[in-house]
Amino acid sequence: MAELEKPAENLHAPKYWGTWLGLGILRVLGRLSLKNQVRVGTVIGHLGYWLIARRRKITKVNIRLCFPELDANEQKKLAKDCVVQNAIGLIETARAWFADPATIDAEMEVVGFENVQQALEQGRGLLVIGGHYSTLDIGCLITSRLLDEFYGMYRPQKNALMDKTMRESRLRLGKIIDRRDMRTIVRALKGGKFVWYAPDQDYGPEVSVFAPFFGVQAATIKTTTKLAQINDSPVLITSYHRKMDNSGYVMRFGPVLKDFPTGDEVVDASRINHELEKEIRKYPGQYMWVHRRFKTRPPGEQGFYQ
Repeated sequence: MAELEKPAENLHAPKYWGTWLGLGILRVLGRLSLKNQVRVGTVIGHLGYWLIARRRKITKVNIRLCFPELDANEQKKLAKDCVVQNAIGLIETARAWFADPATIDAEMEVVGFENVQQALEQGRGLLVIGGHYSTLDIGCLITSRLLDEFYGMYRPQKNALMDKTMRESRLRLGKIIDRRDMRTIVRALKGGKFVWYAPDQDYGPEVSVFAPFFGVQAATIKTTTKLAQINDSPVLITSYHRKMDNSGYVMRFGPVLKDFPTGDEVVDASRINHELEKEIRKYPGQYMWVHRRFKTRPPGEQGFYQ
């Protein structure tokens, strides 16, 4: 007997009421001016630093590991700034999802877009390596103002309502691909498309190699090498940050990486981590240090987040 199709989940069920409320608040905050978004996000971030104990601990561990040159007070200050920047980033995400995309035009500065244009002219697709900055969705918004078509990979959310909202919101800016859907990713690259990809999170030892990231061995996904080899696609690094004076955003597209990939997954992962590190160091507080970047350890090495 054929298995019955699973019925669609009721997104108005009581368990989603809190999500509906949160999304409603974000819709309002996303329409504030940039100056007011920063103000509100700063207040939320300072409160959140003391309320989200687990994420605060993870952030402090990451900062300690990656910035050993800072003394204890400087590390604490950077950890607080990171939590604040991520709170602001939540409101910036709401702007990218719900506000008029054209509102970003007067606030965006783009550096190196000619590198994208020249790479796409080769017709082999373009693999654009980004990172999990707090301004991630602002980067998507800016890219939508530069290109008529681009693809971005995403990770489905466990909360069905949040997943639906995220997919629909991002689809108004570009095309999205589940990061597990290799067939569509391959088809996009072979079709000569711009594909954004962020390999800077820990997906476990089965799909990773260990490579240095801020001087710490980090489980780094091997997919970057494999994707670049599919169609001999050029690869470049992008970053997207709010300016220090909060007047707008700067998005950078670096030159196409030379001699990449090498085919050696450790060498390639180390290269990508190094290139991302250079961009992160420009605005270190705007990186998502709240994630357990170093949760997977080499055999025999004790974990950092117990």
